[in-house]
Amino acid sequence: MKSLEDCRKAIGEIDARAAELFEQRMLECRSVAEFKRAHALPVEDAAREEQLLRRNASLFPTIPYASIMSASNAR
Repeated sequence: MKSLEDCRKAIGEIDARAAELFEQRMLECRSVAEFKRAHALPVEDAAREEQLLRRNASLFPTIPYASIMSASNAR
């Protein structure tokens, strides 16, 4: 069995990687929104969001993917 200290260290390392990836995702979402605004496209796309929810549900079985998408919406 791993020690509590080892578990906490591993969680800290995972958090750092997750934060970096989430920041990258947010930057890409901003780029999508900028592109859509520049081309007079609606920023929100309900059909695309539904497609992503269905596709990514299995990738995030313990958290609602809609929460990630909500945080990513540039409004």
